[in-house]
Amino acid sequence: MRYIILILGLIATIAFILAPSEEKAKMLGKETIEKGDSSSWVIRVRKAQYFMRGEKGNVGLVEAPITVGKEREHTLFFWGKKEDLVGKTVKISGMQTATGEKLPERTARLTEMSSSIAVAQGKVPLLFPHAGTWVLTVYVEEKKRGDIVLSVK
Repeated sequence: MRYIILILGLIATIAFILAPSEEKAKMLGKETIEKGDSSSWVIRVRKAQYFMRGEKGNVGLVEAPITVGKEREHTLFFWGKKEDLVGKTVKISGMQTATGEKLPERTARLTEMSSSIAVAQGKVPLLFPHAGTWVLTVYVEEKKRGDIVLSVK
C-alpha cells in the first residue's frame, strides 16, 4: 500500500512538472486567462471564474446582467504596457446598434492593478436607457483602444 501511494505521488509530481504553465497556475490556484474567442473569454482567479467581454488582451469588462434604466459602475480592465495606461484618461462612448442612440461620454483615470490578470483598470458609471445591443467604444488619451459589445435586457 505504501508503494502505491509513493508511486501515485511520483506520477502527480511528474504530471505537474510536464504540465504547461497555464495548467500549473490552475493547479496552484493562481490567476489565469482562459482561452476564448477575441470578444468573449474567461478569467480564473483562484477558484472563481469571470466571463469577460471586449477585446481579449486589450480591453474588457466582466460580463454581468445589465438592467435598463439602472445606473451601475462598470470596471474596465486593460492589458498592455503599464506606462501606456496607468494614470491616463479613459473615455467611453456608447451607441445602440438598432437606433443609433448614443450614451453620454464618461471618463475615468486608469489605476494600476494589483492582479497579474490586467495592467490597469478604470471604473465608469453607465446607464443604458433602452434594451438592445450596445457598442461601447473605449479611448485612452483620445486614441481608440477598442470596442465592447454588450446585450442589455
